Formats: sequence, C-alpha cells, structure tokens
Amino acid sequence: AYRGYKDLKRPLLASTVATVFKILLDFVFMVLCKWGVAGAAWSDVFSKLASVTVLSVFLVRDGRLRLPDILTVPSRGMVRDLMAPGGVLTARKVIEQLSFTATTGLSTKFGPIAVAGMQIVRRAWLTVAVLWWPLSITGQTLVAGALAEFKAQGKASKLLRVRRIASRVGFLGFSMGTLGGLALFFGSGLIPRLLSNDAAVVAFAQTQFRSLSLMLPVCALSDMMESALTASKDYNAVFTGMCLGALSLFGVIYVCEIRLKMGIVVVWAALAAFMAVRATVALIRYNSPRAKIPRPSEEVLKEAS
Repeated sequence: AYRGYKDLKRPLLASTVATVFKILLDFVFMVLCKWGVAGAAWSDVFSKLASVTVLSVFLVRDGRLRLPDILTVPSRGMVRDLMAPGGVLTARKVIEQLSFTATTGLSTKFGPIAVAGMQIVRRAWLTVAVLWWPLSITGQTLVAGALAEFKAQGKASKLLRVRRIASRVGFLGFSMGTLGGLALFFGSGLIPRLLSNDAAVVAFAQTQFRSLSLMLPVCALSDMMESALTASKDYNAVFTGMCLGALSLFGVIYVCEIRLKMGIVVVWAALAAFMAVRATVALIRYNSPRAKIPRPSEEVLKEAS
C-alpha cells in the first residue's frame, strides 16, 4: 500500500521498529528468560505485530484506510485484478517458506545443539538483511515509477534511467550483502556469545556464521533483482526463479544428505544453491530481449546521447 503511494519513510520506520523489537526480545527471551527456540519464535511474532501496528496506525491516521473498508466485500473484478499478480507472488512466497522449512527441518537431524545454534544464525541473518531489505523496497518503487514514465513518454532517456536504477539497485544490494557477510565473518567470535551462554551452542554457531557470511552477497543480489522484476510486473520470471531455486535446494538435500550423508554443511549448500539459482534466473531475465524492462537498442542509445 505504501509503495503505491510512493511513501517510503513509514515502511522504513516500521522495519526499524520491528528490527529493534526483534533484537531486544531475542535478548530478553533467549538470554534472560532462557526460552531457547520458543523465545526466538515469540520475538519474531511480536516484532511482526509491531510492524503491522505501526503501518496500520499511519494508514488510518492519514485517511488512506478507513476501518469500514476492512469489512467491505470487494467486487469480483477487483478480486480478479488482485489475484492475477497476487496469486503468483503468493505461490512464490509459499515455495520460499517451504524451502526454508526444509533446511530448518534438516538441521533438527543433528540434535538440539544444532537447532539452537541455527536459530542464532537465523537471527543474525534476519538482522543483517535489514541492510538491503529497505533498499529493495525503495528500488522497486523507483523502478516502477521510472518504467511508468517511459511507457507514458516513450523517451529513450527514460528507458536508460529505468535500466540505470535497476542496475544500481542490484549493485548496491550486492555491496550491502558483502558488507553484512564481512561483519558476520569477523563478528563470528562475539555475536553468538551475546545470544547464548551454552558453550556447545556458541561453538556450533561460530562455525555456521562463516558459511552464512559467504552466502549473503548472493542472497542480497537475488532479492534486489527480483524486486526489479516485480516492479516491472514480470511475476512469472520471479516465480520461475523461485521454483527452479527450490528444485535445486531439494536436489542438493537429496544428493548430499540423503545419499552421501555429508552432514550440517548440506544446509548451507542447499541454501546457497537456492539463492544462486534465483539470482541467475533474475539476471538472465533482466538481460533478455523479452525482459519487461527492455534493453536499449543501438538506435535508442544514439538517440539518448
């Protein structure tokens, strides 16, 4: 809703509030209360509630959402218009969650220490991802706006601006992911100690931080480029990338764990394959002649210059 209004400040505020809640509640529930995995789950629930509350309050206060509208049954045409892209994006999200659930379930095979350690790593991952998630929202809004201008005016300069924004968003996302990976790599000795007092859990998490740090740049790049494709309403390409990524993930799990029994490293190998395939599909589509953000021809480049 806020992206449609080109209001990026309030989503950023909501994300900041949710992140602060998540960090504080992780410390309270996991360290002070010693609730373990349950504490991590509750902190996640409350942080999302905080984000939804902030966004809803601003929508109602600014007159963009009236409480009676929530109870109004939408027309059939409106449902159809929403379900066309919404159905694809919902299926994409379901596949993403199934993929993460599969790797989480895989970690349970290695005992409670692995489960607790992976929760610490997951908390760190979600926290560091704040470096590029707001950027993906901003980039998606900017790309959609610039693409609308190009379609309305048909000017070569507008097309080049769309491509420039999308490319820079991808590069900045990759850079942010690299910085986040370096932070986790060099902080792997300290961060787990802040979230757990169990020596075995801390030692396990420290080894997993290094694997996560190598994957974050690709993770950020896939998120950024999929945001650009989503802005251009190229939902099928995003869905295809997610499906192929999920197939890669389950393929790695089958071969490396079920067949070869390679251990906990399979979790990160599967996730790395999942992210790498998504990023590759998004980049191929972005540079394809059939892309909905079209590549400028030589004539267009001459016209713009």
